[in-house]
Amino acid sequence: MVSKDDAEKAYNILKDGGFISEAEQKKIEKIKEAEKMNTICPYCNSDNIAKKGTPGYILILSIFLLGLPLPFLRTTYYCFNCDKEWKI
Repeated sequence: MVSKDDAEKAYNILKDGGFISEAEQKKIEKIKEAEKMNTICPYCNSDNIAKKGTPGYILILSIFLLGLPLPFLRTTYYCFNCDKEWKI
């Protein structure tokens, strides 16, 4: 547990010490890529985005079958600049 400012330094120390394998390094790169996708639009590279939950088909199906809604919301992201939506 380190601060964001010291994260790169801590990562290099762990890597030099042999505590981070190549497989774990790929996982870390995927996490960084996913974090980037949460803050930047993949279509126009704008940071003017919002996260919104939209009802999925499971929510509607639960209303019909059980008579009550189960909170299954699908998380999507919306870009205000290019008006596109995507999910991760």
